[in-house]
Amino acid sequence: MLTTLVVGRDQRLRRTDLRIAAMAAAHQLPLLSRNAEDFVGVERVPDVIAS
Repeated sequence: MLTTLVVGRDQRLRRTDLRIAAMAAAHQLPLLSRNAEDFVGVERVPDVIAS
């Protein structure tokens, strides 16, 4: 798993991204995002679809 320090992102924003990814995974739904790169390294997300 990538850490926020390695990626250079704000920890609060990363926590929100992980929460969104967890909800998508829990409901087996694709994740729609304008920034698909935010979810690189996150496991168990069925599909990340850039919009």
